[in-house]
Amino acid sequence: DISIKFYKGLGEKVMSIMVQTIKLEDGKQIECITLTNQNGIEVEVLTLGSIIKSINLPTKEGIKENILLEYKNLQDYVENPMYLNTVVGRTAGRINQGKVTIGGQTYQLNTNKGEHTLHGGYRGFHTKVWEYEMIEDRQSVGVSLNCTSEDGEEGYPGKVTVKVTYRLDDDNCLYISYEAISDKDTVLNLTNHAYYNLSGDGKRKILDHEVQIKASQFLELDDNSIPTGVTLSVDQIKAFDFREEKALGRDINTTEPELEKTRGYDHPWILDTGNEAIILSDPVSGRRLTFSTDQKAVVMYTMNYETTCELTNGLKNVSRYGVCFEEQALPIGKDECFKDGSLLKKGEVYKHQTKIKIEY
Repeated sequence: DISIKFYKGLGEKVMSIMVQTIKLEDGKQIECITLTNQNGIEVEVLTLGSIIKSINLPTKEGIKENILLEYKNLQDYVENPMYLNTVVGRTAGRINQGKVTIGGQTYQLNTNKGEHTLHGGYRGFHTKVWEYEMIEDRQSVGVSLNCTSEDGEEGYPGKVTVKVTYRLDDDNCLYISYEAISDKDTVLNLTNHAYYNLSGDGKRKILDHEVQIKASQFLELDDNSIPTGVTLSVDQIKAFDFREEKALGRDINTTEPELEKTRGYDHPWILDTGNEAIILSDPVSGRRLTFSTDQKAVVMYTMNYETTCELTNGLKNVSRYGVCFEEQALPIGKDECFKDGSLLKKGEVYKHQTKIKIEY
């Protein structure tokens, strides 16, 4: 069931929003919203998990290639063990032993990663079917997705309503905007868990991709990937110095203890600036993404563990095929360090945005 809801332009250059209704194997009904700008870039968004299913870029030969990893079977997005391309929350990252204190009261969150809470628990925002509303103006097309997390869900206090907006313009910029409000004091830390691979359709690993992160400091993690509260300098641990562009594979397999703990990069960097804070480029394809954000930090995750779900490139049980840039507040660590960055007061509006400039 496919319907075109918005369509404008002349000849081959058009801007459009297309909505397709999909029935999954388990009977769940979702929508796939395709945003297309006048340069032929397509962004597909699922109402399940507010997932960016694909970012398709045209090649010189007129073929479109996806610069995100993608599951071959749509049903795999229901459980989504990789959190592939989804919005995660209420809180991105791990919370030590699933405990958080707010206003003098300690809340026990569901622990879905050993003794710890990961990415919002068992039924975080990545599992919800979101409602959607189309956005259109002269320069862009977009979609807003809305969902509600009830008071006590996964152990979190407060009823939280969330809106995530994806907007694609004709300057080839993709904007991801987050808004939320709670009826009680709570914690909230939202991000998108997109797996980028600029080779197109996951042709090869991301080890030769080059990365720049404008950050002088990052967080130490313990053996369970929980922030210890210690801030480390990239001047002291050069494997984490991405202030100048370098290949992801250059240091990833070294014996640096911080890398051995997590089998690769999975750390929060404290950004020196939000403007063009992160750059990902592929010297082979010539594609380049530049991220600007109003968030304080970014977690870079280099797909350190294998996935059992088959990808559209025909592979499964593989690692290092995608890299995530999770713009967010610093994750809550031991003794609830960095918690202040995730606190959301009753009635206050949570509002953040990331801009991704696409060059190809």
